[in-house]
Amino acid sequence: PVPGAYTATASLTFTGHAPVTVKHRVMVVALAEQRTAICSTYAHLRARLGAQDVTGAGYALMGDLKSRLTPLFTALGTRMPTVAANLGILADGTIGFDAADIIAVRDLTSEVRGYPVHFARDANGVWRIDSM
Repeated sequence: PVPGAYTATASLTFTGHAPVTVKHRVMVVALAEQRTAICSTYAHLRARLGAQDVTGAGYALMGDLKSRLTPLFTALGTRMPTVAANLGILADGTIGFDAADIIAVRDLTSEVRGYPVHFARDANGVWRIDSM
């Protein structure tokens, strides 16, 4: 009924065998908290690019994506704020415990375009952008 760690237990009895009890730990999280954490990660990326802070922007990215995009962000130089503004906003998607697939949308002059952004939790449980 509320977020937290729970143990699900099932007792199984098979004909001709002794009963077996199976336990599995599950973690229940609040969707609103997950969504807020994911949106905050994306907002952090946009804010740091807007401030021309390559290092800060890198904190929003998973290791492999960070190593690929950091040189690009550096090369953008004074154009980083324009890129940040053009990243669009998060609109809709699917959020799981350790991963989320969200569509970011950009409102162009004559149409709205969307592109996928994949988020994942790192080894410390921090949400980061894994691909975009």
